[in-house]
Amino acid sequence: MAEQMESRPRFPLLNPRDNGLQSTMVRHSTCQSPAECSWEEIFQHQDRLMRLVRRRLPSFQDAEDCVQETMARAAAHAALDRNRLGAFLTSVALRLCIDFYRDMERRSRLLQRAALAEPPGTTEEDVCDEDFGRWLLGQVQHLR
Repeated sequence: MAEQMESRPRFPLLNPRDNGLQSTMVRHSTCQSPAECSWEEIFQHQDRLMRLVRRRLPSFQDAEDCVQETMARAAAHAALDRNRLGAFLTSVALRLCIDFYRDMERRSRLLQRAALAEPPGTTEEDVCDEDFGRWLLGQVQHLR
């Protein structure tokens, strides 16, 4: 039982035996089979990536998502140089961290803009404004 636990990947969503992921990999990669993408090589970097990303993101869940996305991108990358796998994974993970904060900033600005926008007026206010506008136009024309 202990051997089964050790050999099982920590993130079951990235298991190449999973049919859903296998079909996704076939669509987004030129790998002939998931075995060619060498999940075992990628999983060797999982703990290091988690430590790297966890220091940079606010929550464990965000860090876990980032590591999973990094590993999925590496597995789907057909022309990946296995000698530079660690550097590739590090680069992708750090860029995903940057993307995370860019997205947070973008959402923050959007919320600020939404808060500054004028609340929609009531129908009663709109009718009064139109009536006042007509009265003003009549007064200006009368002055001429």
